[in-house]
Amino acid sequence: MKNKEILIKILLMLRSNGIYNEEILFSVEKLPPHYYKNLLGSNYNNNNEQNYFDELVRLLKILQYALAHRKKINNVLISNFKLGWYLIISSLIAKRIYSICSDKKQINDLEKIYKFLKITNIYIKKSCNFFDWKKVAPFDLVVLFKKYNTIPDNCLNLLDKDGLLFFTKENKNKVSIMKCNKNKNLEKLNINDFLLEENKIL
Repeated sequence: MKNKEILIKILLMLRSNGIYNEEILFSVEKLPPHYYKNLLGSNYNNNNEQNYFDELVRLLKILQYALAHRKKINNVLISNFKLGWYLIISSLIAKRIYSICSDKKQINDLEKIYKFLKITNIYIKKSCNFFDWKKVAPFDLVVLFKKYNTIPDNCLNLLDKDGLLFFTKENKNKVSIMKCNKNKNLEKLNINDFLLEENKIL
């Protein structure tokens, strides 16, 4: 399958799964198509590949909710990551992206990719504590993928007055994605519950 065909297929799949924001789709379109090849392999029915695509849809829906809430996003904080896709896509929508990673080699590898793509607004610290970025707060958007039973109150202190926090709340054996604002107004996103261990990106 040629690169253009891969990209068209991915965009159609995203639209059919509720990703309709043109700014987000344009950001996806700017990534090298080979990033998505594993989603369209001959074994696409394989559970791992399906989980991979499902996660991509979930993450893009978070951006879609955020953009529906506020048209301009400046500062974004994203928790520890496994792959840099989401940071790249987010960087094409927001002014600045901050994240953490405990693996220096992984940071270096990602920085090479960002340099190749001429992306200059992603900042990653070698750390396990996202509060290391508190000096650049407040954030318009904070995305945390870790099991919580209640609202992570300490994270609300990092939010702008109109900012949004997205986090995963434990629900029996699975987790739900929750949206919360500075005033602790909580809302469960209309996204199927899932196993956090399935995540390949965050």
